[in-house]
Amino acid sequence: VKYAAGPLAVGYGYQEEKTAGVTSNKYNALSGAYNFGMAAVSAGYQTRTGTAASGDDTGYTLGVNMPVSAAINVSLGYANEDTEIAGVKVAKNSGWALGAGYSLSKRSTLFAGFQNVKQENAAGTEVGKQNIVAMGLRHNF
Repeated sequence: VKYAAGPLAVGYGYQEEKTAGVTSNKYNALSGAYNFGMAAVSAGYQTRTGTAASGDDTGYTLGVNMPVSAAINVSLGYANEDTEIAGVKVAKNSGWALGAGYSLSKRSTLFAGFQNVKQENAAGTEVGKQNIVAMGLRHNF
């Protein structure tokens, strides 16, 4: 479900996964964005209710997109997610991303981005880290 009016947009999504007729995961997502003209901000809140073995996830996202010129946009985002099993926090994932786009035309955009993601265990010890660099050309037909 999505509602958009002028600079405001909000949305809600729900999904169920079933295996052999038994619900294994339920997802809820609520998000919103507001365009102030000089920058657009966005935020989201997500949950996953899983099985006793897989646990539950709760997360949020924050973002901002800023037009630098008529052809250049810069975006910055942050995301955080915690996993709990039987009410005990067992994992945390968090990360941030920085991206930029350059419009070559109404239909073609060059883009580049960097993402940093970190995984922690229940004790808060880092158990994984990932850095991703992406570049490309998007053309809309």
